[in-house]
Amino acid sequence: MSKNSTISRNTPDCLPVTPCAAGLDPDTFLVFGVDRDWRFTVANEHIAHQLGRTTEAVLGENLWELFPWLCGTAHERYYRTAMAARTPARFEVRDERTAAWYEICVAPCTDGLTIFWLDLSARALRQRAERALEGESTTGAAPGQAKDEFLSLFSHELQTPLTSILGWSEMALDRQQPELMAKAMQVVRRNAVRQKRLVDELLDMSRLQHGRIQLQRERLDLPRQLQYALKTVQADADERSLTLTCVPCAETLRVLADATRLQQCLGNLLHNSLRFTPAGGAITLACHREDAQAVLTVHDTGRGISLKALPSLFAAFHQVNRDERSGGLGLGLAVTRGLVELHGGRIWVESPGEGQGSTFAIALPLA
Repeated sequence: MSKNSTISRNTPDCLPVTPCAAGLDPDTFLVFGVDRDWRFTVANEHIAHQLGRTTEAVLGENLWELFPWLCGTAHERYYRTAMAARTPARFEVRDERTAAWYEICVAPCTDGLTIFWLDLSARALRQRAERALEGESTTGAAPGQAKDEFLSLFSHELQTPLTSILGWSEMALDRQQPELMAKAMQVVRRNAVRQKRLVDELLDMSRLQHGRIQLQRERLDLPRQLQYALKTVQADADERSLTLTCVPCAETLRVLADATRLQQCLGNLLHNSLRFTPAGGAITLACHREDAQAVLTVHDTGRGISLKALPSLFAAFHQVNRDERSGGLGLGLAVTRGLVELHGGRIWVESPGEGQGSTFAIALPLA
């Protein structure tokens, strides 16, 4: 662990974050445990490598003596609070040298604490992939560069949830920490779902570009479809302290659509709103008739979108809030647009501006 300058940020369901003075090189994953005297009881190979020692040589050493630069920082405050109160802590730090984000999790166990660091940042890779794609499409320069950059981005995005799965799996297998089993399984499942979503988005983007998606159309009750979609994200909304509402429709609206793909579109829009709406905000689903079309809307009170960003919002690999850790490949909205157009519909977004929320709308022909 090398000392460096970092800044901190708040995240939902985390303790408030304060400035921190320690960081990691990109793509590292550290796990270690300390007893009540702050002596190492567990240390994985990455932390031993940082110290230039073997794992066995780290065990029994005092945390504050091996890493004196952590004293007086947010690390020490959170670690000591977790040790005394026996409560978990989680916070994020940004390494100014690499612009990478790291999540630090502190979990009390029977004999002390288990602490691990996860690399969360994929923003730099995403920006390079976007620049490479833009350059190759507009100038024809740098052949193959876009593919290389994308593979780097995709590999990183897959690695992030996989790293979390591996770390929490180690804890779940530690019979000395049975109290962490339920939490570990929740984290493993959440990150496995995230990993599956990444792969599905990439495959769907490829299928759309090559015309390989076949719709299984049927007559669907649109208000009921909105209710289904709402239920799938209710737990995530509760976790983020967001209010979800589905406005009752005054009339029967039926569309001829593929139920699975329609739910995918709704899910993408809802997850987008969940990601960019701060705690205490609201997300509202509604539908209504406009001539021979049924229009469904997803409105949120989130960060909103600048007028400059609106035209390119549905482009592949595009991320509006590049200064934020949003994750993903930037394919969700592009896939949604492709699926909507495949149904003979259209999609658009409206926003008064940054900080003023947004409304996504999908119009489909009535059945």
